[in-house]
Amino acid sequence: MLRNRNRRLRLNTAQNSMMMRMISYFSILVVYGFFFVWQNIQCVKTGENIRELEEKTKKIIKENNRLEFEITRLKAPYSIQNSIKEYNLQMVAARENQIVKLR
Repeated sequence: MLRNRNRRLRLNTAQNSMMMRMISYFSILVVYGFFFVWQNIQCVKTGENIRELEEKTKKIIKENNRLEFEITRLKAPYSIQNSIKEYNLQMVAARENQIVKLR
């Protein structure tokens, strides 16, 4: 009877050891699964952020080009003359003897 009891204890210990090993493997697998899912979610979020930043960059470049064109248009002599007439500034072009040439 003592032998049977010892044998059962050894079997239970072996079964417990095997069970603990299986639980450990399963736990590692679950943790790895959670990490994999988290990593994929972070990749998707990063991709969305990159896409949003690219769209903002395109809009800013487009706005910059529009503003550069506006500056060029406003600096044109024709535009300046129209502004002088529009605001009635009573300005006239400089005469030849009023111009100083630098060398």
